[in-house]
Amino acid sequence: SNQGSARAATFSGSAGSESFTWGTTLSGWTTQRLNGVENASMINDLGGGKFFIIWSGTSNYPTSRVLSLSGTTVTALDSDHVVDSNAVSSSAVSACVNSTDGTTALVATVRNSNAYPYISDMAISGTGVISTTSTAVVDSSQGYDGGFVSVQDIDQSRFLYGVEDASDNYVYFFVGTLSGGSFSFGSRVASQSSSTVTGYFAASNNTAIPDTFITTWNTTGGSPQGIVGTITSSSISFNATTVLDSTY
Repeated sequence: SNQGSARAATFSGSAGSESFTWGTTLSGWTTQRLNGVENASMINDLGGGKFFIIWSGTSNYPTSRVLSLSGTTVTALDSDHVVDSNAVSSSAVSACVNSTDGTTALVATVRNSNAYPYISDMAISGTGVISTTSTAVVDSSQGYDGGFVSVQDIDQSRFLYGVEDASDNYVYFFVGTLSGGSFSFGSRVASQSSSTVTGYFAASNNTAIPDTFITTWNTTGGSPQGIVGTITSSSISFNATTVLDSTY
């Protein structure tokens, strides 16, 4: 039925000799199908034992829910919330929680109807009630294939948005700003100059240095690569690409 199961894990031991203890499984916590659950940003920590869950649900609508963790017991709060009633690519759903305010989150999607990337501002109550505050298109100048999308918090008002372009297979990043309920975006910048990318991995901010991030990718018949990006206001620059492992 793909209607969701969740359970908590406790692990102990050192690297290479870890052991896991599992709590009780919470089954069927959503009435929506769970598509696109391979997305690494599906689970987002709100703090206080609560987690913001995002996935591509029934009809491929981006859907969210808050789960609560007490000890090793997981419970579902309130009900499913459809972020945006527009079908999206099942693999192109991403979210992040504001690092300074656990009651707000951002959801990134690529719509099937026009292949444009979108961003939604979410409000989350202490009891798990979710509402969509606003939604905006990030770039309507060309289509994006929905193979990759990522959103990462930078600070209280800015965020990093990455999406794959269908025309050249490059992944482009934008700095977005949310102020007074309105979104604005800086110019897009490509993180790599090769169209042979076969798998891209979400950019990850360093919480201690939020204006610096690392992103990685695979290439056809080549080695995994990575690059460091630097954010200055609404602009992005990248250092030289580094081969992460030449044995592949």
